[in-house]
Amino acid sequence: MIGRLFRTSTFRLALISVSLFAALGMSVLAFVNFSTLALLDNQINTAIETEIAGLADIYKRRGALGMVGAINERVNGFQGRRHLYMVVDERGVPLVGNMAAWPEQPADADGWITFDVTANAEGQTVRVPARARGFSMDSGLRLLVGRDMSEVVSFKAVIETSMLWAIGLTVMLGALGGLLMSRNAVRRIDQINRTVRTIFKGDLSQRVPITGAGDEYDQLSENLNAMLGRIDKLVRAMREVTDNIAHDLRSPLNRLRSRLEVTLLSDQAGREDYQTTLEGAIADTDSILSTFNALLSIARIEGESSRASFVEVDLTRLMDDVCEMYQPVAEDAGQDLAWYSLSAKGDGAEPPPPRVMGEPPLIGQALANMLDNAIKHGPSGSRIAVTVRAEGSAVRLSVADGGPGIPPEARDSVLERFVRLEASRHTPGTGLGLSLVAAVAERHGAQLELDDNRPGLVITLAFPSIPAFLAETAPPGGGAGRLARWWRRRAEAESKGDEAVA
Repeated sequence: MIGRLFRTSTFRLALISVSLFAALGMSVLAFVNFSTLALLDNQINTAIETEIAGLADIYKRRGALGMVGAINERVNGFQGRRHLYMVVDERGVPLVGNMAAWPEQPADADGWITFDVTANAEGQTVRVPARARGFSMDSGLRLLVGRDMSEVVSFKAVIETSMLWAIGLTVMLGALGGLLMSRNAVRRIDQINRTVRTIFKGDLSQRVPITGAGDEYDQLSENLNAMLGRIDKLVRAMREVTDNIAHDLRSPLNRLRSRLEVTLLSDQAGREDYQTTLEGAIADTDSILSTFNALLSIARIEGESSRASFVEVDLTRLMDDVCEMYQPVAEDAGQDLAWYSLSAKGDGAEPPPPRVMGEPPLIGQALANMLDNAIKHGPSGSRIAVTVRAEGSAVRLSVADGGPGIPPEARDSVLERFVRLEASRHTPGTGLGLSLVAAVAERHGAQLELDDNRPGLVITLAFPSIPAFLAETAPPGGGAGRLARWWRRRAEAESKGDEAVA
């Protein structure tokens, strides 16, 4: 398990982040260490130079004995613990101070001497790191003033130790955090894998658990669950379609076979009998072909996801074309078919034509199926009304009939393939008309609504208006608002008969 955690991308990412953070922290601490020590060194150098200047001034004013007295006073006082002094004659013999001998180390280019010294402070002999600077006087005496650097060295050691501890703790805590994050990631991935393995065994009802944290794993789980729901729905629909095809095609196939068999076995069959049998066989074959064609149309519509083929569709003009084609059919059924647009403005001005983005053949087929459904189920003498109206961000295409209607509890099921209500069992049809309408609605991002007409049914396709479509399909920052405003200006100009586009 631990080895698996180490191999996770989360742990590697955490380790990289910790390494970068540790390197950055080390750089910052090194800079702080360098700056602090440089500041301390500068302060010590300044103090030594100031003290040399002070003793030189005493030497000028009070002579060598006065300077020696001042040094003895300082050595015997509190300053003697950290301050180093020495005066030697021209032969290098120590005369006064708290150092045993002049340091052997040579001075650097700036005159500073860094050395270890055995110093006498309050009767104690100690060896400490020191820094000092010499000063020669005109009498041949040489003065050395220095400082005990043990505190600076100790401070430097503390900083370096702190740096090592900080880096070590950072790496350790980062690795621990990486392990914890990796463990959480592995746990969430294991949940997804368990769900997938269960689904592999055939249980499509399983869903990936969602913790409610709203993190990227929850987003992935939600998307996977949506995909699983879609797959489950498609698989169930395929099973239902298979069962329904077997059920609905069995009757016409049995009729076809029976007719052919009876005619073939009859000794009295004549030309008219064969003619009747062939006509019935053709009718049954047409019914079967109609079913398969409808299924193929629905499959093609549902299988197409690209909207690159969408064009502007004037629903009023499309409604006119389809209704004019179906008007004779409605008259033969004794029904009155009327169609009109309800998009006129209250001030009497002519509004832009209600247009949507879509595929005209598909929308026309959907309207034809809606009209066919209304004509089949509407009684003689009833009225069928087809309307188009713009309403907010939608354009609504409705067909209202005076038939028996559909109960509210059955309105979802009638959109499924081959589903027919008991009252319409004896009406010719395949049970695929509204399924195709639902597929067209989904293809165009439209809402399919079934409402009560009291009596009858109102079927409505609520398409998104072109501005709404542009806002929905435009990429982030793609200028959907500008496109929508341009389209409105163009539509208003066209409605006024002005060919210029503002």
